[in-house]
Amino acid sequence: MNILRWWERWPGRLQKEFDALDAAGIRYKRDETVWEKGALVLHLWREIDGTDQELVAVYPDTFPYTRFEIMAPGLHLRRHQNPFQKILCLIGRGTINWHEPDTIAQHVVERIPLVLQAAEAPDDAGADVVEEPQGEPFSDYYPYLSETIMLRSSSCTTGTRVSGKLRIRVPKELGRELRGSIARIMDEDGKTIWRDDGLLNHMFPGEIKGRWVRVAAPIQEMKHRDFFTSLAAQYPALKQPNWQTRNGWKLDVIGVVFPEEVRWHEYADGWVFLVTATNMKDPGRRSTEQYFVRAAHIDNGAARVPELASLAQRRVAVVGVGALGATSALEFARAGIGELRLLDGDIAEPEIAVRWPFGIPAAGFPKVYVIKDFLRKHYPTVKVSAHCHRLGGMPGMASDRDELAILLDGVDLIYDATAEVGIQHLLADLAHEARIPYICISATAGAWGGMLLRIRPGKTEGCWVCSQHAFTTGDLPLPPADPNGNVQPTGCADPTFTGTNFDLGPIAFGGVRLAVGTITTGEKAYPDVPWDVAIIAMRTPKGEPTAPTWRTFPLSRHQNCTCRIT
Repeated sequence: MNILRWWERWPGRLQKEFDALDAAGIRYKRDETVWEKGALVLHLWREIDGTDQELVAVYPDTFPYTRFEIMAPGLHLRRHQNPFQKILCLIGRGTINWHEPDTIAQHVVERIPLVLQAAEAPDDAGADVVEEPQGEPFSDYYPYLSETIMLRSSSCTTGTRVSGKLRIRVPKELGRELRGSIARIMDEDGKTIWRDDGLLNHMFPGEIKGRWVRVAAPIQEMKHRDFFTSLAAQYPALKQPNWQTRNGWKLDVIGVVFPEEVRWHEYADGWVFLVTATNMKDPGRRSTEQYFVRAAHIDNGAARVPELASLAQRRVAVVGVGALGATSALEFARAGIGELRLLDGDIAEPEIAVRWPFGIPAAGFPKVYVIKDFLRKHYPTVKVSAHCHRLGGMPGMASDRDELAILLDGVDLIYDATAEVGIQHLLADLAHEARIPYICISATAGAWGGMLLRIRPGKTEGCWVCSQHAFTTGDLPLPPADPNGNVQPTGCADPTFTGTNFDLGPIAFGGVRLAVGTITTGEKAYPDVPWDVAIIAMRTPKGEPTAPTWRTFPLSRHQNCTCRIT
């Protein structure tokens, strides 16, 4: 496919840029070397604070769908300028802040004075008028080596100390590229200041030693050698490497702590790691290099979605981890649930990959173990237990009573994705006895529709039996279903329903959304809803696809219900 250059796609736009510069009285010169290669870079000259400053405007291939960048090599602003590339932060990063008709001249004339006003303000309050409410963490500017990371907890702290030692967890196969997590921070005497909770031990079973130091301000050097020279001038002992040998490589790891703006006008410790790596595999061709490693939080989900903060203290039992239950379990983990308890007696078969989150490599393993292993690896902050058990099993097998007692002890909610009427009735009764909320989700044949049902002790008027009467009498509508929506694949012992995973997704997502609103608490809890039954339709009764449509209802006490549970 032939992709036109932007000035070919937008005839006249390049001349518009030049005309706007001429009209604004801004001197400019095109970089002919870059132009010959099919790109546009302009050198501009503009008087700033009484000095004729050179600006460099770089136009991307995707202009004007995306914006240009303006660099000011001669300016050294304390804010709103990349300290290394000297790019000015004229507008927010998102393309929503960019207007296609804007020209480079408009930004030079209108936006640069605002950047200077914010950068030169004597305090944060003076910059509020023109700033976007966004922090500028300095650690984001360093050029990090790809495929490296240093994980740390939000609680990780060096206290009031200025230097010390580190214990770093690393994978068995650690070589040149450092990947790991901070396991322990110590002072110079080896006294522990902070220790992790061991959640990442299975990911990083090895351990190496490192060092850390605190500096008063971020080191404004992007070249590793210059960064180390500046650091060693403050801490001369760092000149002597503390080599750690792994798989033919020697690594010297130094963590550098400094204050940075983590949110708008809010400051905390930032980290960057400088690694020196020496190749020991070929003694005749040893090479030494240095690189930066990014430090990242492993428990920052609640910071991104404050309404989910209390989920870290919640336990949910998920019964049934088929297409709906497995997807729901993954969503609970992503949301930051504190503990998941999974119960299902099925083994994963290859053909279920069409609507189960895990593919053919999972075949032959119990579904609950597959999900547990995945969550343990990818969401280590979530505590997961797996119960491979089929409720209603033959005598001589594990006791239903014992399994349920362990599964439900201390949980905050029972989440039923079994689609089994008898199990639903059982779990709803157990939830009532334990005075905890109960939610069940199910889909109809063909995945034409589905249902969410919630019963909250002391809040929901009806019970599970009431819901069944209501569906029978029409007081609650049944979701649409494919009358021919069952099939028995070759090799499968039971018929199953047809239907896609992308049709089932809204049901699972809706169930987790309802559950989260039910069990979160606090000032910023996820909003709850006033209804307890939701019916979704994704096709008409004739099978014509429609946009997913939800209808919600209260669960009232049904006149035909003789259940004594109140």
